[in-house]
Amino acid sequence: MKKVYLVSLGCPKNTVDSEVLLGLLEEEGYIATSHPREAQVLLVNTCAFIQDAVEESIDTILTLAKMKHAGQCLVVAGCLPQRYGEKVRRAMPEVDIWVDLHNLESLPALIKGRRAPPIPHAFLLHYHHPRRRLTSAPWAYLKIAEGCSNRCSYCTIPYIKGPFRSRPIGDIVQEVRRLAADGVLEINIVSQDITRYGEDIGYKYGLLDLLDTLEGVEGIQWIRLMYAHPAGVTPELASRIGKGKVLPYLEMPIQHVNDKVLSTMGRRGGKKAVMEALDRVSRVGGVFLRTTVMVGFPSEGEAEFQELMGFLRGAPIFRLAVFPYSPEEGTPAYTMKHHRRNIILERYNEVLAIQSEIHLTRNLELVGKSLPVLVEDRGWGRFPGQAPEVDGKVRIEGKTETPIGMALITEADGVDLYGSTLPSGSRGSGT
Repeated sequence: MKKVYLVSLGCPKNTVDSEVLLGLLEEEGYIATSHPREAQVLLVNTCAFIQDAVEESIDTILTLAKMKHAGQCLVVAGCLPQRYGEKVRRAMPEVDIWVDLHNLESLPALIKGRRAPPIPHAFLLHYHHPRRRLTSAPWAYLKIAEGCSNRCSYCTIPYIKGPFRSRPIGDIVQEVRRLAADGVLEINIVSQDITRYGEDIGYKYGLLDLLDTLEGVEGIQWIRLMYAHPAGVTPELASRIGKGKVLPYLEMPIQHVNDKVLSTMGRRGGKKAVMEALDRVSRVGGVFLRTTVMVGFPSEGEAEFQELMGFLRGAPIFRLAVFPYSPEEGTPAYTMKHHRRNIILERYNEVLAIQSEIHLTRNLELVGKSLPVLVEDRGWGRFPGQAPEVDGKVRIEGKTETPIGMALITEADGVDLYGSTLPSGSRGSGT
């Protein structure tokens, strides 16, 4: 039996690509293994968004290269070879096969020693692509588009993955039906900017139309929205959050709130778009908002940073992520005058302190509430305000009669919630 050992790095969008790569190899008779020494193929699906991700990818490749024995093939796929091309190929002769984003579908042929046919465009998922899911049974990521056309001045994604390209609604629905048949109850919609879905293929209300269509897929219970640009959070989209199967949850990275910083970042709509989106979501009520900010960008002086800090202390945020600015070669921001690294890290640590306060406070506010919880395994689950892998979980005492049951929250810390199951038919008081 042929075996493949996979390391998947980076974001949920990369996870979907990794699932496709595994699916393609399964069709060739491979099975996944958690033991690298027993695999014939060592596969790393890389991230190269920022330098930390590049270094993690390189370290992972070199670690596997040192372990590699005769008869094993080391394959590196994804963003790293796409971003650096021949430069990284020459620097790492330990790698046997490189698979960039244009050639993901060619992985089986490349392993067999065949040449990949020239493909003029980057990979775009289609429902006929096999997926060997890496996520637990009740949930999956749903990638609705590839690439990005926002062109933020600090971001490498448009240079790595190309312009924004949407999948047709019919194609997505076919995939969701297959996921539902596989036991998936929750789909988490991802792309670089879900609010731009469909505009490149002629849809006027792309995301709204997609949500309306997905409502009718039998078996799917929860639909979660992730990676929404503030400028695309229209009144119509905001009012759709929390309705039907769409959870009262939104991941909306704002990056900053100072207009000068947002302008030099190239963030569409600036501060006005951020504040309007926050107001629209707040008016809906009961929405669990996750956002991301960046500190230490070249145009962020002390006054701009303090404006961000003041905003975060009073913002209606349920979960906060923060990243220190990383100058990336090839981006417009790379040529700007950068702050010293110690200044960037000081600001980063200050926001981390606020992050801890926000997460503990918001979790404590849920104590005494009864919440619907999607049970995953071994007494752990998630309520609608917790996206998989990033927002913590709910530890449940007692058995649930259905995959989505009610739990009374009795305790909380800065990461997780703790509670006990409620009888079937109980109604939630926290969403």
